Amino acid sequence: MTGDTNNSQILMSASEVCTLLNLKDSTLRKYCLILMDAGYKFHMNDKGQRGFFEQDVIVVKRFLEAKNSPDMTLEQCAKSVMAWIRENNITLRVTEEEQKMKRHDEAIAKLQETVDQQTLLLKKLMEQLEDQQKHINKRDNDLMSAIRSMQETSQAQIASAQEEKPKQGFFARLFNK
Repeated sequence: MTGDTNNSQILMSASEVCTLLNLKDSTLRKYCLILMDAGYKFHMNDKGQRGFFEQDVIVVKRFLEAKNSPDMTLEQCAKSVMAWIRENNITLRVTEEEQKMKRHDEAIAKLQETVDQQTLLLKKLMEQLEDQQKHINKRDNDLMSAIRSMQETSQAQIASAQEEKPKQGFFARLFNK
């Protein structure tokens, strides 16, 4: 038996289950709350009303059987029913889990959109950084060319100034004449 809810399963109301199990409505409600606290998921409509599938009725019957054994609290009965469910590989319906997953899917979609926007922004910033680096390299090359040109000009001026000076002899340089 799986907990899959397909169209072929019959959804019963709480009053039908009460009649079937010979319980009061308030007693069924109490037992369902205890089972829910233990982790069991019942089908709930938009108004918060429980609907019972065949599997749910079997689980409640199992709970009633456990309740009839001596020295067991209702919480212990619920835990034993949950253990029985796990042992027999009965899967629980996950209507609440599906709603959580939908919320998570929406959150993931928003996060993915944010990541995409940030990726696009990072690409633009990288392009700007590359353009800036190219500009800096061009500026450095132009600056080095200007410095070399100035050095060549000053070396040429020094060389021409030295050529214009007549060479003095040893004594002229010694006596500065």
